[in-house]
Amino acid sequence: MDKYDVGIIGAGIAGSCLAILLADAGKKVVVFEKEDFPSHKVCGEFISLESYAFFKSLGLP
Repeated sequence: MDKYDVGIIGAGIAGSCLAILLADAGKKVVVFEKEDFPSHKVCGEFISLESYAFFKSLGLP
């Protein structure tokens, strides 16, 4: 059985960002998501400039 440091419920924006940050910090992370991907797409007009800078810092396009 695999062992993880952190389990995250939900692979939306918050869960995915948290998973990236924790993995970058050396944690072994597993993410649980009930929906199939790709799911509902968040459009760029809903992302603030502050959020955009944060996403870029995570290496997201």
